[in-house]
Amino acid sequence: MLKLNVYNTFKNKRVLIVYPHPDDEVFSVGGLMQKLLQMKVDFKLICLTKGEASTLKFGLSENEMLANKRSAEYKQVMNYLGVKDYHIEDFPDKKLKECLIDVRAYFLDIFKNYNPNILITYEPCGIYGHPDHIFVSKLLTDLGKILNLKIIYSTVSPKFIIPKKLLAMAEHPAKIKPIYPTHVLTLSLSELLHKIKAWKLHSSQTGNNRFRLHEVLMVFMFSKEYFYMGKQDEG
Repeated sequence: MLKLNVYNTFKNKRVLIVYPHPDDEVFSVGGLMQKLLQMKVDFKLICLTKGEASTLKFGLSENEMLANKRSAEYKQVMNYLGVKDYHIEDFPDKKLKECLIDVRAYFLDIFKNYNPNILITYEPCGIYGHPDHIFVSKLLTDLGKILNLKIIYSTVSPKFIIPKKLLAMAEHPAKIKPIYPTHVLTLSLSELLHKIKAWKLHSSQTGNNRFRLHEVLMVFMFSKEYFYMGKQDEG
């Protein structure tokens, strides 16, 4: 596994980062985004849904809509990290594949106006098989190949054990095996702390991490980010 050379990989590039739900972005590329901001790399971040189908609703008031809460949290995270070019759309959570024509047209319009060089999204299994994750990965892979764009998949450590609760979302759990990373990005202490704080701002999903063991696990889980760039990309 190679160390990700952020400067060589992303200098003078326009990067499109796409995930289906609020909080996917922090988990996957919370550290990478910080480095891109430090380098003043031009990147656009897109979240396709407001995550309204989640079963987690920590801190939600009786009359508050989860979509509104998660949208507000997402914007708060972007403000905290300093991300300026971001969009949170309103495609239906857990039903993205039913909107293939509309989502495809949406991205073709994005590509035309933004003209990215690099696409970043989930690896083909969507880490744990969430249908929205897989849909976005496949769609961007297909469009990226047609348009000859470089695709970078965010993945997980080879030692990562998928929680059974998450794997239950997969249509075919036995077939889920996240792609083995080719590159790893190690975060500085400051970047790690910022990533953890950003993660906590998605409080409807994290519950503000109410116990210390979870804090310790986050330090180990979030200190590195893993990517698949293809065997030909040496970063």
